Amino acid sequence: MMTAGLDLLNLLNATHAFDPVALPGYRTFLYVPFERLLGGRHESRLADDIANGQRIALIGPIGCGKSSMVEYVMGTGEGDFAPIWISAAHEGEQTLKDPPEFARHLIRQLVGWARDAGAMSGAEREAFLIETSRTVPGQTTRFKQTVSFKLALKWIEPGWSEEVERTLANPNVARNRGDFVASLGRLVELIREDLRRTPVVIIDDSDRWLRLDPSTRESLIDSFFTDTCRMLAELDWAVVMAVHPEYCSSSPFRSAAANGYFNVQLSVPPIDRPEPLRELLDVRIRALATAAEEARQLEAGIDPSTLPAVADASVDDVFEPGFETVLLEYYAANDNNLRAVLTVAQQALQETIGLGEDTVTTAAIREAGLALAP
Repeated sequence: MMTAGLDLLNLLNATHAFDPVALPGYRTFLYVPFERLLGGRHESRLADDIANGQRIALIGPIGCGKSSMVEYVMGTGEGDFAPIWISAAHEGEQTLKDPPEFARHLIRQLVGWARDAGAMSGAEREAFLIETSRTVPGQTTRFKQTVSFKLALKWIEPGWSEEVERTLANPNVARNRGDFVASLGRLVELIREDLRRTPVVIIDDSDRWLRLDPSTRESLIDSFFTDTCRMLAELDWAVVMAVHPEYCSSSPFRSAAANGYFNVQLSVPPIDRPEPLRELLDVRIRALATAAEEARQLEAGIDPSTLPAVADASVDDVFEPGFETVLLEYYAANDNNLRAVLTVAQQALQETIGLGEDTVTTAAIREAGLALAP
């Protein structure tokens, strides 16, 4: 029997149903595509552009869903893409402003992902090193087939040798700065040729540059969009960068777009009516309640697929009528920040449970919004 009342609210709270930072494994599971909420082509357009190797500026304000959209597309296209995630918020300023150093960092990321598998012999690792660096002499022909086979088994699975890490990833090893860009280019070629996937550089969290002092932010934006983005555009891969609208008016970004460093600009669509917010929370409630019921059946030794579908929980079992209108007001007042909306819903849920009540009221949502106001 499906959970209801206060038990349902406790289940939703335990599974962080409305938490914008979902539990591990739940983020893509709980993602509701904008195409479902609003119609039109949004996620599918982004997926097609990535598959075609486009360099995409995904534009939207803080918390609007840029990162979640990209993660969803990467998850649904897992067999087609080789994503390289870069957090613009956590990398050093010099790394972001200096193309060779940024190239070295990208290689270091790849090495880190593959370090633990240990799938190659020393000879094969030497062959791979040669493939990824034109500065190392040697021949790779006799190892090419073996290396290609191992790479094709699974993205990030092969163990890349200590030699690769020392020469390509270790900042203490002296190398010609241009070698890092050349080595990265060879690595991109291998991904395309051997894995038959589209390498994708995903640059996320640049919203946090807004917190920098104006002179530091201006210098970083200038160097990144002028120099680093040019380096990225010259390699055969797709690029997706989450871009705050404020950057779009800057001269460096406009110049990057004019020069083709970004050849596609997509905007995360705004929500302009309450029904999509209702749908967003309804899908999350139904998914988590159904998953919990199936888990109970499995624990009882029952195959859920052999049972008729039961009436599942819905948003009407959790929220008071009209809640979506209040959430839309909060969404608009917070610059289309879906993350803030979900946070308010989660806070109101917790407050309702604390009071021992079984319905989240519009008053509880308003109170949570006031409590969380910046």
